Amino acid sequence: AVFTQPTHLSGSDRVAEAIEHFPRVQTVINVQGDEPEIEPDAIDAIAQTILNGAEVATLAAPLPEGSLEDPAAVKLETDNQGNALQFVRRVNTQANWQLHIGIYGYSVHALKAFTSSSPTEAEKDFHLEQLRFLENGVPIRVVSWPRAFLGIDTRSDYDAFLTRYIGTSPP
Repeated sequence: AVFTQPTHLSGSDRVAEAIEHFPRVQTVINVQGDEPEIEPDAIDAIAQTILNGAEVATLAAPLPEGSLEDPAAVKLETDNQGNALQFVRRVNTQANWQLHIGIYGYSVHALKAFTSSSPTEAEKDFHLEQLRFLENGVPIRVVSWPRAFLGIDTRSDYDAFLTRYIGTSPP
């Protein structure tokens, strides 16, 4: 385990500090803590995307019913080449939105560029670290996955997770 400073604004900042202890690392996979049920094949798909030359990659799935209006469900839109155009919490139209899944792959070069740039206003306003990459001209390759995982974005998501794994709801 690597302990990092508690002052980081994002998980990507925290990961960047942690990899300073591993100077030979060239590729990093960051599975966010709210994705405990992500499938190993999805992690492999992100790793392969970075190994194939993408600087930054993330995962997306079709929007589950009811997610369009849910601000806890981050949505993304891609261009024709599979790169992220934008990430949002609230949308007004169906368009071609997908659900963003909390996993990132990075080259160490891209991660260092991320931490050497200041957090953007949009990143701070919307609490979406990936906007710092986009606003600094770093493309994010989006790997499409056929289904979403049961992430933990709210207290009720957490309670449901505990029920699945422990068998009872918390008090």
